[in-house]
Amino acid sequence: MAHKILSILNIDLDLSELFTGKDVEITLETDGLTAFARLLKEHFDFIIIPEKAEGLDGASLISALKVVKSPNKDSIVIFIGEGEAPEDCYSYSKNEMDELKNLFELFLSGEVKEKVTTGFSLSPRGRLRKVLFVDDDKDLHPLIQKGLKSIYNIESLICSSGHEALEKLPWFDPDLIILDVIMPELSGTEILKKLRGQKETKNIPVIFFTAKEKITELEELLAMGPIGLILKPVNPDTLSHEIQDIWNEG
Repeated sequence: MAHKILSILNIDLDLSELFTGKDVEITLETDGLTAFARLLKEHFDFIIIPEKAEGLDGASLISALKVVKSPNKDSIVIFIGEGEAPEDCYSYSKNEMDELKNLFELFLSGEVKEKVTTGFSLSPRGRLRKVLFVDDDKDLHPLIQKGLKSIYNIESLICSSGHEALEKLPWFDPDLIILDVIMPELSGTEILKKLRGQKETKNIPVIFFTAKEKITELEELLAMGPIGLILKPVNPDTLSHEIQDIWNEG
């Protein structure tokens, strides 16, 4: 069965070119009001909505869909614009069309769609939006950032040291912190102790990233209170899923 896509025309993306050879059915609407009327009676797998649209702007359209009876409650919504995106949708600026193309490739590959949709709603913690990742292995940095953005639309801040992370933490305000256990100067366990000693950061969930293998060592790490462990070496293709799965477990 073909994937059904609805888009309002005011986006800088040639959907027909993007989906050449793909089993998709594309519906283009000229304005927000016409799109909203169609969404009230017809289901689409993906809905692409620009921030600025004639008749009904993108944020208002998405908000309206949440409060009316519609066959699109479980659709994947993609918001295109520079402003703050509504909750429970993917958000891309007009300068991130290549990332959006990558996202569609993942959707159309088949296995990723369920992972993506569950990532938004199943965790008692709510949606994971911002991750602070701390690891001195700089080769991992682009893999982490790209994976979290492309698959789950999660914003990430990557730091190479504990001191850098503690300095940037207040303004980034992450939902989750991922700490490499072994780092020079300030280890992941030392960072966690500092976080737990401050009122503003004591409740931020933490995942440890570790190459330790002995059961006793892993038990000691878990006893410190992280919500999970990710063991090195990592598989770049599944790392983002591991992070989201640990978050979803609550």
